[in-house]
Amino acid sequence: MSTAPMQNGPSIAEEEFKEELLVRPYDYLGNITEKNTRTMLTESFNYWLAGSEEDSRVIDEATEMMCQACQLIDDIEVEVENHKESPVAHRIYGIPNTLNSANYIYFLALSKIVSTNHTVGPHVFAKHVQQIHRGQGMDIQWRRTGICPTEEEYKEMILRKTGGLLGFTMRSLQLFSDNISDYSAIVETLSLLLDIRDDYACIQKKINDMTSNCEDISAGRYSFPIIHGIKNSPDNEILRILYEKVLIVFTIALVISGLETGGICYDSMQTSEWYVYEPQH
Repeated sequence: MSTAPMQNGPSIAEEEFKEELLVRPYDYLGNITEKNTRTMLTESFNYWLAGSEEDSRVIDEATEMMCQACQLIDDIEVEVENHKESPVAHRIYGIPNTLNSANYIYFLALSKIVSTNHTVGPHVFAKHVQQIHRGQGMDIQWRRTGICPTEEEYKEMILRKTGGLLGFTMRSLQLFSDNISDYSAIVETLSLLLDIRDDYACIQKKINDMTSNCEDISAGRYSFPIIHGIKNSPDNEILRILYEKVLIVFTIALVISGLETGGICYDSMQTSEWYVYEPQH
């Protein structure tokens, strides 16, 4: 019988291994997506606010964690198979592991904010995470019921989801700055610009290469060009295809053709450009 002393708990190596297993879906998503835009926005916000580089780094890390956790859950909820031409995380690691990883990352992000020792930080985190989930709830409801939102409703959803994320970044940085100006208008404009531009780019990529994947159509998602196209489609063919998810190559091509014929992609591009030059009040 062995007389070796019993260990009080798992070794550091065992804990690190368990941690690595927990974050695998998160790390995988990080490897197939770009975060340069978010980091540049955080750095730009911090420059305007004249904050410290250390605070900016911590908040940027927390923002990145929140964004990727949201994406992991969003990919499950919209039932997509690919993200940026790569399989989504839950197709590789399974839904339970991916959900657990996303929730874990949310709390790691909160821990980052707590580490700044600002008493208001956790409240800012909670407020904006709630906003993000409210926006996601709107998106899910439209897809589940097959009810196409208006363009104004779509914009409201974006201001909750992307606006919630950018708003978190800006408000968190302001906690460590003497600049307490209201930047909500520019945060809202940037949110709409980024999402409408991404919607346009997704459709345009499919137009330029019909062999590529179009995530918005295959997921039955109501993106800005698709909402605009449905509004201008008297026979509701686009709406029927999205709702029934008749997503063979022919029907996806049919949707793309309808969007092109109606000048919808051009209108989407013009809308995104309008947000670039919209005067801020």
